[in-house]
Amino acid sequence: MDKSVFSKFVARIKKEGILKSLLYGLINGFAVNFLILTVCYILSALMDNDTLLLVGLWLSIGLGLAVGLSTGLVLYYKKFRPTTKRVAERVDGLGLEERAITMLEFENDESYIAMKQREDAKKKLDEVDTQSIKFNFAKSTIIAASVLTVIGLAMTTLGVLTNYNIIKPPLGPLDSYEKPYMEVQYLTEGDGTVVGYDPESNSVILEDPEQAFDYQIVIFEEDAKPVFAMPDEGWAFVGWKLEDGNIDENNSDPVRQELAVKADLIITAVFQVPQDTEQGSAGSSDDEPPEDDDEPPAPPDENAPPSQNFEESDEPGENNPSEDNPGNIESNGNGDPSDTGSGSDRYAESSKYLNGETAYQDDYDSRRDDGERELLDNPNLTDEQRAIGESYLNNLGAGVDTGNTDGSKSDN
Repeated sequence: MDKSVFSKFVARIKKEGILKSLLYGLINGFAVNFLILTVCYILSALMDNDTLLLVGLWLSIGLGLAVGLSTGLVLYYKKFRPTTKRVAERVDGLGLEERAITMLEFENDESYIAMKQREDAKKKLDEVDTQSIKFNFAKSTIIAASVLTVIGLAMTTLGVLTNYNIIKPPLGPLDSYEKPYMEVQYLTEGDGTVVGYDPESNSVILEDPEQAFDYQIVIFEEDAKPVFAMPDEGWAFVGWKLEDGNIDENNSDPVRQELAVKADLIITAVFQVPQDTEQGSAGSSDDEPPEDDDEPPAPPDENAPPSQNFEESDEPGENNPSEDNPGNIESNGNGDPSDTGSGSDRYAESSKYLNGETAYQDDYDSRRDDGERELLDNPNLTDEQRAIGESYLNNLGAGVDTGNTDGSKSDN
């Protein structure tokens, strides 16, 4: 039998088989591509591993192509490749009432009936137009191929853009989901600020463009950045007040760092004015150092009256009258020194100084007269100042006149 009668239908049916194989190849290939790339994309984002994403990208593309091509080839040669029998079956479906398939079954039969049947079948085949054979595709196949192709290409595009850091993955590292973020806040009480601290250089950091130091966002169980409590001028750091209102006794240093933060924290740096500064500014005399009792007494002023050069003492000595020291001045009970010699001497020898020749009263009278003349002759003094000076000189002379034994004041 001449099989050339089916040749005009083979090309049409072959094209249909290729298209069907391609559709199923796309379905399987993009399904594999989408599944592999999706798994690798999620794992790389959760594990924060860019290498895994790159491997998944190339693996999904390679395996997708391999699976798609292999599926298409297998289906074409096993199911969609146009053989003579398949062509005859498709042609009979156009209304030939199985003439084509019957002709094939009796192709080696040389009987009269078989020959007449073949002649009739060929005549009908010549009347059939090749365009009458319509492509037969299931709608579900077309939808599946379209959907998987779109999501496969979209996932591949997402993987490429993410791999080259053009976009960020919508998922974060797995640790960020298991370990929430904690807030560490530093407040101040008094005049001062909380700044950063660099332990390597042992220096403070006043500003950080990436994060503030007095308000930090810390991953659960991670360490916060170290801070430093810096007081303003005239203030001093006292300590760190915890959330319970008590000062942290375990850390009195101005440098502080929260380790392994597991909860939100609010810590206050306390500043105060030092006590010595407060008392010094108030002018209190209690802080003045006590006078040293062991300091030697100041030497006597030879220009001062005798009453200012003698100090009271219970011990007999150079300045106190006693039986063992008869040279000292004795009191007559009125506060004036008495004459211990003959009644004609104005003053005893012991009441004289300056080589034992000049008496206290004589020297005082001379100095007082000089002072009065200076007050009267000084043109720069006002009347009020001159009156004050005269009153002062008169007060010095009250009761000092040793020449009066009755205790009366001197006329001068």
